[in-house]
Amino acid sequence: MTAQAEGLEKAKAELLDDVADAYVVGFEDALTQVVYKHLEMDTSPFAMANHIVDGQIVPRRSQQNAT
Repeated sequence: MTAQAEGLEKAKAELLDDVADAYVVGFEDALTQVVYKHLEMDTSPFAMANHIVDGQIVPRRSQQNAT
């Protein structure tokens, strides 16, 4: 791999890390706002690892289990 290609791969990895970090911060900020406005609400099912299927919150399949 050339030095230029290695530099691009490193920049790509850093960008992906930055995007993932922004996603986490945004999710946590949004959840904090929900908790603040709805103190009685149980937010334990709300997690980045979950998603909605047929109107239900369910865990996402891990990459290991996807195969």
